[in-house]
Amino acid sequence: ARPHGIFVTDMGTIYIADRENHRVMKWTSGASVGIRVAGDGTAGNSLTQVMSPTDVIVDENELIYISEVGNSRITRWTSGSFTGVCIVACSATVGNKPTQLREPHSLAFDSFGSLYVSNWANSRVQQFQILNYPVSFNQPKFLSNTTWSKCGITFVDKKTLASKVRGIFIDLNDTLYVADYMKNRILIWSNQSVHQPRQLNASLYEFTPLFVTLNGDIYFENGEKTGEIRKFTSSSTESKFITRLSTNCFGLFVDIRNTLYCSRHENHLVVKVLLTSDNHTEINIAGAGKAGSGSYELDQPMGIFVDFNYHLYVADGLNNRIQLFRRGDLNGRTVAGKNIPEGLTLRYPSDVTGDGNGFLYIADNQQHRIVRVGNSEFECIAGCSMRSGSSLNQLYHPHTVYFDSVGNLYVGDEWNFRVQIFR
Repeated sequence: ARPHGIFVTDMGTIYIADRENHRVMKWTSGASVGIRVAGDGTAGNSLTQVMSPTDVIVDENELIYISEVGNSRITRWTSGSFTGVCIVACSATVGNKPTQLREPHSLAFDSFGSLYVSNWANSRVQQFQILNYPVSFNQPKFLSNTTWSKCGITFVDKKTLASKVRGIFIDLNDTLYVADYMKNRILIWSNQSVHQPRQLNASLYEFTPLFVTLNGDIYFENGEKTGEIRKFTSSSTESKFITRLSTNCFGLFVDIRNTLYCSRHENHLVVKVLLTSDNHTEINIAGAGKAGSGSYELDQPMGIFVDFNYHLYVADGLNNRIQLFRRGDLNGRTVAGKNIPEGLTLRYPSDVTGDGNGFLYIADNQQHRIVRVGNSEFECIAGCSMRSGSSLNQLYHPHTVYFDSVGNLYVGDEWNFRVQIFR
């Protein structure tokens, strides 16, 4: 009722701000029936609702931006999500301060990613720089001189875990997830609590990675069926089938478009699957399907990381390097290892992640250390003796790296059967 702003994509998909029905609707080209992509159809200020939307725009990443005149805020929604994220005027108060809006109407982006809002009741147009893409993991920004303690703190060890620590994940709420495959369970510690963890029971592949999406879905590989990816929804104790891949995944990632990436270690490939499609065809995006060291080849790829531009970083195990594959490019570029940068050598890197400044953090598995790379430099930040061991300043085949919300570094210390925190 009383539709307001509309947006049409290059593919002819139409988005409409359906103001009095408190929702945003989407019609694909030629469709006679639309689908609701934002709002639950009721007025309110929760993040499941949009109140009197007046405009909608969609960026190249299919992120949906909505101006809500009823809530005097701007929210952003990912495709397929039931909740939005407030990105402008999030104090729940109306006003004329630079951080406030009063009955915003129209939206527009410029070529640099700045968002312009026509703030109707304040008789002004405001510009906002939108940089925080909605990812489910932490990417803190650090000062150039940031350091971490050389001695880690053991969060959990073999007193609790029966398995070598490989699959771990930390979400935006600092909830820690650990795959304990020998006992067929995923252990979950909320908000860094050291108390008894929540437990989800499932058969786990011994090298299964874990990935948790914004809505709390936990993705893992089934230990009983090669390549079968399953997930627990945020409130369920029973996992559900998602897709079946050709071989095991040693790295797993799900981007904001609900595309699943799998590092197929045995086939020297990284593939992706569009989970929004009925046809879960594997699409090769890195590697030639045979071991090799060329720019287009991989040799036992391990952990993977996808940035907000959909560029892919691969821990290229036996090639002792980190490869960057830009979106749509099958030729990679070495960004760490093989004397890049400044003579850096890696030995079987098993994981890579990035911070908010674009620096990379690498689990240098067989040199028992964590390395940071950026600005054409590298430094060791944990396990810097490069000798395996179980002391607090040592690691023993570190497998996985993640950050919490305040920048503490979590390491899946594989052969020590523990998770170490470096503050």
